[in-house]
Amino acid sequence: PRPDGRYLLFFVKTDNRIMNAYLKRFFDGTGTPDAVTRTTVELWSRPGDAEPRTVVGGTQGLRACLPHEEAVVGRAAQRCFGASAAAALSVQPGELHIPDTQARFAEAGLVRGRSCEIMDCDGEPAYAVLEERSTPGMNLTWMLNACWVLPVHAERDTDGAAFDAVLQSIIERPAQSVTGERFLNLPEGLDADRLHAFGFTKERLKKLISLAAY
Repeated sequence: PRPDGRYLLFFVKTDNRIMNAYLKRFFDGTGTPDAVTRTTVELWSRPGDAEPRTVVGGTQGLRACLPHEEAVVGRAAQRCFGASAAAALSVQPGELHIPDTQARFAEAGLVRGRSCEIMDCDGEPAYAVLEERSTPGMNLTWMLNACWVLPVHAERDTDGAAFDAVLQSIIERPAQSVTGERFLNLPEGLDADRLHAFGFTKERLKKLISLAAY
């Protein structure tokens, strides 16, 4: 990455054969792996009429991300998605809450923002929860009306209680869709059994494409 680099990021369904075939040819023709990176992101959804669930202890341990912790969240995103994708998603210090983007959309009378919270486990960060917010109807794929859950030090969550509290906090938030659904963007490998227990269903796999054009 260079300071004058520009990133184009877009999502492609893994079963979109035409688009994926084109991208493979593009990857093969660039001549350098630094031009494009690709990683898999899981999309999970929870219907508005799903059965409620309450965990013991509630959402205790969830708090706002402190400024000095933005670098920690950024490194977690790099581990999950790679350096180029984390930069393209603006998950890095100074950009985590996308202040410039929020201001530009506000000029048009639209909401576009992001919050970041930390779930502690034994006093140390275990997960980061980023909630994308946008004006309803502006983003038809719900990628901007969803939460990201990033494992920071998930190994501290030995009994899964911290992850339960994360999921509880997400289903307790006001729904961003008119039908009451909640959406999650997740790296591969998080506890599927717990996600199912909280009423979430894996919708489809998406390829997260990060293109660095210099």
